[in-house]
Amino acid sequence: MLALSFMIPQRRSFPIPWMGAILAYAILTTVLLFFREPQRNVLNNLFVGLVLIKVLSERVSLNFKTVGNLLAVFCLINCLWIVLQIYNLDPVYSSAMPQNMPQVDRVGMMGLKANLGVLAALSFPLIFQAGWWKTIVCIPLLWFGRSSTCVLAFSVTALFVLWFTNRPIFWAALLVLIAAGIWYVGFVDMPSGQFSKRLKVWFAGIRILSGSNPSFGNGLGSWPTFKFTTIQENGSPETWVWAHNTFLQWLFEMGVIGTIILYGYFRAMASKLRIGILEHRVALSFMIPVVIVSFFHFPLHIARFAGLICYMFASTEALVYEGAKA
Repeated sequence: MLALSFMIPQRRSFPIPWMGAILAYAILTTVLLFFREPQRNVLNNLFVGLVLIKVLSERVSLNFKTVGNLLAVFCLINCLWIVLQIYNLDPVYSSAMPQNMPQVDRVGMMGLKANLGVLAALSFPLIFQAGWWKTIVCIPLLWFGRSSTCVLAFSVTALFVLWFTNRPIFWAALLVLIAAGIWYVGFVDMPSGQFSKRLKVWFAGIRILSGSNPSFGNGLGSWPTFKFTTIQENGSPETWVWAHNTFLQWLFEMGVIGTIILYGYFRAMASKLRIGILEHRVALSFMIPVVIVSFFHFPLHIARFAGLICYMFASTEALVYEGAKA
C-alpha cells in the first residue's frame, strides 16, 4: 500500500468517516474485550483492507476497460480449465473438498464450485465496462458454479445495466432470466439442500449471540471458534467455518453496535447516490453483486475475492465523489 501511494499519483482526496468508525470500533473491542489470537489476526486483515480501499479510492482510474479485460481473460482461462477437468486432464488444481469428490471436480482455478459463480457475479459489471459481449464468458462459470445466489446477483446486475443502456433488450432479458432463474433454482441448486443447512446454522448463531453479548458481539474472527456443524449427504460432519452470510457473521462477531456502524456506512453511501448521474449508475452496478453475494456467501474471507471487492469499494467511493462534483 505504501508502494502504491508512492508510485501512483493521487487523483482525488476525500474523507470516509464511517469507514474510520468501523476500524476504530474494531480496534477498541479487540483490545478491550477480545484480545485473543483469532481476533487479532482478523483485525490485521480488516485494517489492511480498509486502508487499501482508502489508498485505491484516491488513485484509481475511472476507466475500467483494462481491469474488465483482465477479468474477462481470467474467466476464460477458468472456462478452459473446466474443460480439462471434464476430461480428467487437470494437472494442477483440485477441489477444496476432495473427500466428497473422488473424480477431478469441475472447479476451474477456484477450489470450490460455488466460487466459479462468485467470480462470474463479481466480475460481470467490470467486464461490462470493457464490452457487453465479453460478459458471455461468465455464463459457463454460473452454470458450473451451481449457486442460486450468484445467478441472482448476476441477473439483477445485468438487468440494472441493461435498463440504462438498452431498454428493448432489458425486457427480453427480464423474461428469459426469470424463466431460467426459476428453473435453475428449482431443479439444479435447491435439490442440494444447502439453503436449509444455512438456515439451521444462522438460527444457531443468532441463539448463541442473544445468549452471550448481543451489544458488542463475540469478537472479530470468533465465528469459526464455535464450530457450527451439519451433516452432509454422505453422512460426514461439515464444519461451517464461515456463516455463508457476511452481514450475519458481522452481527455475530461485532454485535448490534458494530452492525449499526456498518449500516451507517452504507446509508451514507446510498444518500450520495443519484441514479440520474452516470458515475453513480456504474457505482451501483459494482455494489449490487457485492451485497447480494455477501448475503449467502463469504467473499471477503477468500483472498482472491477480497482484493477484487476492495477494488470495487474503492472504485465506488471514487465514482460517488466524482459524480458529486459533476
